[in-house]
Amino acid sequence: MMGFDTLSETEYPRGTFKRCIGLDRIYLTRTRKLIDVPVGLRTIFIQANHPAEQLVELVRKAAIRREDIRPFSRCILCNEPIVAIARHAVRESIPDFVWNTQANFSSCPKCGRVYWRGSHTERAWKQLMGLFNEI
Repeated sequence: MMGFDTLSETEYPRGTFKRCIGLDRIYLTRTRKLIDVPVGLRTIFIQANHPAEQLVELVRKAAIRREDIRPFSRCILCNEPIVAIARHAVRESIPDFVWNTQANFSSCPKCGRVYWRGSHTERAWKQLMGLFNEI
């Protein structure tokens, strides 16, 4: 949601994740036995249990600044950057209410998921900005 290119260990064959990711990545984990990672790979151990607290912890430990984030710029399903798409191209993919109330749409070129700025987006934006106020 914050616009960072992310990878999940579940997307890789068991035991290969740490060998497959680049050294320019930050390795996040909540499992103590997985803290031992290859030299050069920055590791952040997340201690909090609640997702909102985990996000605060990540932002603090990774020193993420408000200007570092690109909210809603990637697909939440497959992590691809989303692109603007013509309104008429999404007519069959969205509910009537959305068609009648929204003018701008984006889509994931990989999975085809369609995005628009609804009330959920506004709530998430306020949550993200509030996160930086806490730090």
